[in-house]
Amino acid sequence: MKRKKYYCSVRKAIIRIGVYGFIIFLLTAGQLSGSVVFADETQDSDVQTEQEESNTQVNNDQETLSSSEEIQSTSDSKEVTNESQDSSAETDSTEDVEAESSDEDVTEDDEDSEEDEEPSNHTMGEEAAKRLVDDPNSLAKAQSITPDRFNIGDNAYTRQDAIDVASYQSWMTPSDFQALRNFGVKGAVVKTTEYTNYTNPYATSQINAAKNAGMKVSVYHYAHFYDYNSGYNEGKYAAQVLKNLGLEKNIQIFADMEDNSTNRNTVKEGMNGFWKALKDAGYNNHNVYTYASYGQRDQVVSTVGKTNTWIAQYPYSPLKGGSYEKQWENAGYGAWQFSSTALFKGNPIDVSIDYNGLLTGTTSSGENGNSPQGPYHKYGKYVTITKDNYSIWQNFNWKKKNNSADYYGQTLEARGYYDHSNGSRYLSLYDSSGTWVGYINESGTAINNKPQGDYQSYGEYVTISKDNYSIWQNFNWKQKHASADYYGQTLEARGYYDHFNGSRYLSLYDRNGSWVGYINESGTNLSGNGRGGNYQSYNKFVTISVDNYDIWQDLDFSRSRNHSSDYYGQTLEARGYYNHFNGTRYLSLYDNAGTWVGYMNENGTNLSNGQQGNYKRYGQHVTISKDNYSIWQNFNWKKKHDSADYYGQTLEARGYYDHFNGSRFLSLYDSSGNWVGYMNENGTTINNKPQGDYQSYGEYVTISKDNYSIWQNFNWKKKHDSADYYGQTLEARGYYDHFNGSRFLSLYDNTGTWVGYINESGTNLSDTGKGGNYQSYNKFVTVSVDNYDIWQDFNFSRSRNHSSNYYGQTLEARGYYNHFNGSRYLSLYDNGGTWVGYMNENGTKIGNGEQGSYQGYGEKVLINKDNYSIWQNFNWKKKHDSADYYRQTLEARGYYNHFNGSRFLSLYNDDGSWIGYINENATELSND
Repeated sequence: MKRKKYYCSVRKAIIRIGVYGFIIFLLTAGQLSGSVVFADETQDSDVQTEQEESNTQVNNDQETLSSSEEIQSTSDSKEVTNESQDSSAETDSTEDVEAESSDEDVTEDDEDSEEDEEPSNHTMGEEAAKRLVDDPNSLAKAQSITPDRFNIGDNAYTRQDAIDVASYQSWMTPSDFQALRNFGVKGAVVKTTEYTNYTNPYATSQINAAKNAGMKVSVYHYAHFYDYNSGYNEGKYAAQVLKNLGLEKNIQIFADMEDNSTNRNTVKEGMNGFWKALKDAGYNNHNVYTYASYGQRDQVVSTVGKTNTWIAQYPYSPLKGGSYEKQWENAGYGAWQFSSTALFKGNPIDVSIDYNGLLTGTTSSGENGNSPQGPYHKYGKYVTITKDNYSIWQNFNWKKKNNSADYYGQTLEARGYYDHSNGSRYLSLYDSSGTWVGYINESGTAINNKPQGDYQSYGEYVTISKDNYSIWQNFNWKQKHASADYYGQTLEARGYYDHFNGSRYLSLYDRNGSWVGYINESGTNLSGNGRGGNYQSYNKFVTISVDNYDIWQDLDFSRSRNHSSDYYGQTLEARGYYNHFNGTRYLSLYDNAGTWVGYMNENGTNLSNGQQGNYKRYGQHVTISKDNYSIWQNFNWKKKHDSADYYGQTLEARGYYDHFNGSRFLSLYDSSGNWVGYMNENGTTINNKPQGDYQSYGEYVTISKDNYSIWQNFNWKKKHDSADYYGQTLEARGYYDHFNGSRFLSLYDNTGTWVGYINESGTNLSDTGKGGNYQSYNKFVTVSVDNYDIWQDFNFSRSRNHSSNYYGQTLEARGYYNHFNGSRYLSLYDNGGTWVGYMNENGTKIGNGEQGSYQGYGEKVLINKDNYSIWQNFNWKKKHDSADYYRQTLEARGYYNHFNGSRFLSLYNDDGSWIGYINENATELSND
């Protein structure tokens, strides 16, 4: 399919390339007439394909790319290499040197008659031809890239299943079509229209001649559209011409997508407009013609699918069995136009091979469809993959493409099938995106012709997690419910359908066994607890209000973990809940120490307004025995009074709250009935323990005072002095808020041994958990062990560095932590001020200064620099100049790796006298 502007191109060629270039042009233009010229495929190792052998195939040692994506990627790169880098040049009439049939007379006078010619046909090949003319190299080079010319019917070349014709082939007679049919041509594609103003005047005669010769006839429209409106307008024009020509409604219509005007990122919208106009007129058999390096190829192909796409790409020598032949078949395209230089009666005609009956209505696997798999049959049914141990084939040479296990249970479209001579039927499968999956033996599938596929048993429980989904009555998409009606509920998914659209639809039932409907699986979460459903965050406080409920270990109710009687009246934290399939909500409860209590039926609790829990009647009189308590206005801890204001008085506790923090707060009234406020029961004589009640804590503290007592008991029997643990990190598992106003921590060491009670004011709460508190240090240390981790944090969850990376180096320990594990960890920095991490002190040696620690050496060195100082000390007091010892050999008995990054050698002369410290860079190891 070519443009007819040859005369204009010749004139421009003369202007652009001069006489010498024009001579090359004349010698080559006739040979290049409209063909796409690529580098010899046998010389291009980048494009690898395997030859799928049939009855007439020849051996080929190239390997098939395993997927259409690989083929597209490889072929695209080849096309960019062999065509113009700028695809926009393909139809630029101001730049292209374009060729037409060799029998065309070219004169200056023809320029005025251009509007009478057919506007355009397939144009691939113009760019390759232009490059050839522009090349100033030798005539031999021009001749070396001439594409093969061969006669239609020559079996040495790729099979010629179909031709395409336009007004350029007006010379063809009905007998010519019959002769081509006798040569094996089974299909003809006739140009009918272009843009919105051109109709092929020979279309009727060409269509009739092809039909009378027994060929399958299709038509094409040469497109210029680039958006929806222009596409729709061209579609209306094309449809009207088809109607005027009296063509049947099911005629195959190809949109010829090659003109540079269409090569825009909006062209898919133009395609949709074009198809819409044709569909509105009743023409629904839509197909695409395009070329391999067309910039928007994927867009236009996506509107019809690869099997309905006729791809063009011309190798120099399209011999049967060539690499491109199977490349495009394996990539899933319906047909391949491989040459415009096939000759009939000395005239060039475009020829194509048909892979799946797109252009001919018959299979292309073997001559005349006589291959073992037989002819291709259209099918158009949905099947479900029911066997997981079948191969899905790439071709009928039994090269595997996929495993059925990869698609097990999925619904795919069987667009066609082959009844193989081995007695089996092989389905040609496609997924919902139109990607070809491969051939599978029909016995590995269940043919249901239902896009939802076959029902699959499931027996799982799911929670409705989205409130904006439809729950369907059927797969005609009649809505039965909205997911919002069941949001958060746990339902039984007894089965599912893997729909062809790529989604799984669950068949849901409620606890009464009533069918709820079908829902897209993405609107649910698979239950992590079977019938229990999924965890829902709650973060509420509840009071245990019923004393005869089990508190469960699991939601199968196989084992009781606790009993509500053990927690009756207490306030617990319901961090989350499960909406069980039985219709009940079960709370996941925690006490104030963070210990999980278990799952309890929500009906055995009362929801609290806060951590204080629920009010309970009391009616007791209490004496205020503590003067250092707050009496609260509310449980946001707004103070109302101090207990000192009521110290020694007797008040009425009409009710109380058992707070989540473990304390009971009394609601106090005076003798006049005036409400006093809420007070911690520990500030009253309700209990006779001056230390009050034990409170869980679970924190780490550092002993910060060395003059405190650590007590054995609250009769003040001493157990230890704080000086014995000064600076150490201990675990405060709990505390007592004593009557004396102090909090006493109950301390444990890292072996779990109880240390005793200490006043909290003698400690500092650890900033880093078990790591303890930061202590300033500001010392320099040398890394002396090479197998220690240097940590990012004190959870030891991630190593930041390793001591082997710093072995022997001097680093600055700005501070340290006395860890709960009993080790001291230094916080290290390098000489650039970059933090290195935390390292166990045992892997270091403390230096006397920035020089670090002394390292034994015992090497002979030669002083090879005369401009260095030899130091008395590391306060940089000079002892000598290196010039005093230049070229002398001295003994380096040891060295210091200084914090500044340099190594300083400690030098001695032969009589054992110490010379001083010198930077190692001023020396070299002696060979003596």
